[in-house]
Amino acid sequence: MKRPNYLWVDALRGLAVLLVFMHHIIVIAGRGHIPPQGAWKIFDLGWIGVDLFFIISGFVVPLSIFRSMDICGKRHFVCDYARKRLSRIVPLYALTSLIFVVFVDHHFWLESSEWRAANVLTHAFFIHNIFPLYAGAINGSAWSLGVEMQFYLLIAVLLFFWPRRHALLLIPAGIGIAIVWRLVCFSLLGGDAEKVPQLMFSASQIFGTLDAFFMGAAIALIVASREHFLHSRLLPSVRHAAFYGLTGLALGALTWNIFWQNATYWDSMPMVVGWRTLLALSFMFFLLMSMTMPVCKPLERLMQPLLYTGKISYGIYLWHIPVIVSFMKTGLGHGRMLFWIVVATFTLSAFTWHFFEKPIMERYRNV
Repeated sequence: MKRPNYLWVDALRGLAVLLVFMHHIIVIAGRGHIPPQGAWKIFDLGWIGVDLFFIISGFVVPLSIFRSMDICGKRHFVCDYARKRLSRIVPLYALTSLIFVVFVDHHFWLESSEWRAANVLTHAFFIHNIFPLYAGAINGSAWSLGVEMQFYLLIAVLLFFWPRRHALLLIPAGIGIAIVWRLVCFSLLGGDAEKVPQLMFSASQIFGTLDAFFMGAAIALIVASREHFLHSRLLPSVRHAAFYGLTGLALGALTWNIFWQNATYWDSMPMVVGWRTLLALSFMFFLLMSMTMPVCKPLERLMQPLLYTGKISYGIYLWHIPVIVSFMKTGLGHGRMLFWIVVATFTLSAFTWHFFEKPIMERYRNV
């Protein structure tokens, strides 16, 4: 299939990574001069950026699979797909992990050799997220890459068998699995404040996130199937984009109204079990809006900073915690420290995108 150009999806990536970035600045470096009220409050909930990333990955990864199937055939697509995914994820992941343990986190070397070996091995095979001891031990934000990689494997197997005409069935399938998983997690761990970290950890595993991933995947299947009755509704159109955007806003308003009435979150079974699904639905409609919004050159120029942030978002995601932790050791005042954290994170991310990530991707894409 022809590689589509979803320009505005990069804007969503940019928003997602800025949410995560600012959230971690507040959590790790402190709030400082960042106001705790008004629009700034969204950064306290910046972890929702990861949910948005899952929706986007759910959409773009199946499209990558379909392109590999077109190039190599359905029975031989695996090598092409794996090469492209690994060349995208592994190099910067390995580089930032190495820099983190060598230059940033000296405590890593104070642990036992057995712990270090197990930590490195679980990260190397992208299973660190399923072990509480290792999930955030090397560059904390990288925990989600384990979930992402497990989705890459699952969706490759699933799409080999799943008929494209049944695209919409992925949505209730993902919602059902995620809700049952989170319900089991809450039944075992909920209601006890001391077990909240365990509940957070368990509910965020791959099966607890399939609602978000499968919503994105369902849209990808519709895009890839010209015969699907909804295919024409995903073509660029101001009317389509407006409808999806307004629906996303309405669902978003409902989602956040429910959240603020139950902001303690982890002590509420309905919130733990169902709220992330409602959030994912609102994000799904924003994804649909970004896909169907026609390209407008004046708007594109205006949005260029956010679009570029989306383009280098993987670098920002992996560099920002090592940078924050490093600047925490400098003794700078919070305002100056925040300035240099932003400058250093964006500089490193742009540099590694142009001179490390992109060249590797292009080399292995053309093998």
